[in-house]
Formats: sequence, C-alpha cells, structure tokens
Amino acid sequence: MAATTTRPVADKYRRTWFAVLRQAGVHDPDARHDLQESLTGKASTSDWTRRDWDQAIAHMQRRLGQHKDGHAHVCGVRPPGAARDIEAEQWPTDEQVGYIEDLCDRIAWTSGRRRGPVGLLIGRVLSAERYALRRAVLSQVADQVGATPQLWTRLYREEAQLFIVALRRYAEQYPLEESDG
Repeated sequence: MAATTTRPVADKYRRTWFAVLRQAGVHDPDARHDLQESLTGKASTSDWTRRDWDQAIAHMQRRLGQHKDGHAHVCGVRPPGAARDIEAEQWPTDEQVGYIEDLCDRIAWTSGRRRGPVGLLIGRVLSAERYALRRAVLSQVADQVGATPQLWTRLYREEAQLFIVALRRYAEQYPLEESDG
C-alpha cells in the first residue's frame, strides 16, 4: 500500500481537486501538472499524500474566494488537525479501513474474497441479537459493493475494531499462501 489515504477519501479529494481546477479555468494537462508541482513539489496526483491534497485544494479554494482558512473544504472529509466532530467519531478511521482491507487480502477465503469477509462480519462478529438491524443494513450494502472499503466505511468505529480483532485471528489461522514463482 503506497498511498497514505484510503481509496474513498482519496477519491473525494481527487473529485474536489479537479472541480476547483475547472472552476479556475485550468484545463490543459501540462498547465495542471505545472501547478501541481508548484504547490506540492509533485507533478502527479498519484504521488500525493493527504497533506498534499489538503494544501493544494485549500490554495485553490482560497484563490477562488471560496474560503479563507488553511484547510481544504472537501465534502465528507474532516481536515487534518480540525476540531473533532462527535458524529464523525462514530465512523471508522481511515487507518482502520485500510487495515481491514489489508487483513482481508492476507486471508485464504474459502468462499472467495468478495463474500468471505462479509460472512465473517455478519455471521460471526455481529451475530449478537443487538446487531440485528446493523446486520440487515450492512447486508444490503454488501450486496451492492461486496467486501470493499465502501462497506468498511459504513461500520461504526466499535464494529470496525471488533472486525479487526476477528480478521487478525483469521489471518493467523488461514494465511494466504504466497506463490514462489
């Protein structure tokens, strides 16, 4: 895993970045790469960290008069170092989502990578009666997206932590065997 942001967050930053570029009239790829390098020292957004995204977007948003503070305003993403939002604390962290994805990739799933983690989550981790509604909601999401970060971001933070514990055990018991060739 090379990037420092998880896929859903990176996608939100990417969409916002290209939207502010359109608003600023930057359409030429060469001009865009020059601007990106001048703002972050990196011409390609594929090399950007979350801090690079935040810095570049915030610069362009200030330039367009959209706000005056030092952080990017990206829908659904709390700026690094911003005051904590009680509601946001119920959702898993980017690190938890990334770790869940990494653990899922390390396990030899008998029912396949798309269904195996979902079965573990819904059938074992959230099997208690108090999770009945959550199982129903997460099952619907899983039917649409499978075992992907889109599903993991819908977990509550506590559920993500319970799932990580179960995944660690599974990774020890059923490791994905690496091929030597």
